[in-house]
Amino acid sequence: MRALIMLVDDNAKLISGLKLRLEMKGYQVLLAYDGDEALNLLKTTKPDLIVADVMMPRMNGWELFSKVRDDPRLAPIPFIFLTARSDEISVQQGKALGAEDYITKPFKADELIASINGRLHRASQLARLSNIHHGEQDLSI
Repeated sequence: MRALIMLVDDNAKLISGLKLRLEMKGYQVLLAYDGDEALNLLKTTKPDLIVADVMMPRMNGWELFSKVRDDPRLAPIPFIFLTARSDEISVQQGKALGAEDYITKPFKADELIASINGRLHRASQLARLSNIHHGEQDLSI
């Protein structure tokens, strides 16, 4: 099954290009143009990973991250900030919040894809370990 990535950014051209690149790598992609729209989509869809900008209208990326982490159903989803906010304080804040990665714009698409691959791999490992810990069999080889 292909992993579902949610991209959240008010720059339509940027996320359309990323969507195409990720689909070429075999991912399914869901787009949202601000945090409010993302939260509405998250009511009915649970992506495998979220990539979000910090500076967006209506609800910024910090607020979206907090709401995702406050929801027990969504909290385990890996979250990557992808933002133009490259000042030291913003980078430290993103990392201190507990995001899995904080990538600054401009960025290389291959860098983001590598981060996505790594975070999804780690999430899969943790889920497998959790299932073993809770008495479920690990049938993967």
